[in-house]
Amino acid sequence: MILGNGEWITINDIPNAEKWEDSHSTYAGPHDLTDALRAYEKMHIENVLKETDGNRAVAAKMLGLSRSSLYRKLDSLGISRNDGRSDRGGDEHTSPQV
Repeated sequence: MILGNGEWITINDIPNAEKWEDSHSTYAGPHDLTDALRAYEKMHIENVLKETDGNRAVAAKMLGLSRSSLYRKLDSLGISRNDGRSDRGGDEHTSPQV
């Protein structure tokens, strides 16, 4: 969902608009709507994870998802759960190194 500040949604209301601006001449992504939405969803989730430094609990909250729903999306979109960052959300536990 995109929310705008006025009566009309403008390019300034779209996250990462610079990547989509002039898409009619430079867009090289999938043309099938389902594939395009999936590609955007993956990019958006990856950006939120970067913004939260990999904190999946905070990322899930920002995305309006439960943590388990975020994990299902990570799996279905092929986004690694094990990105070298701590989970800090409490779902995954690691054994101490000996």
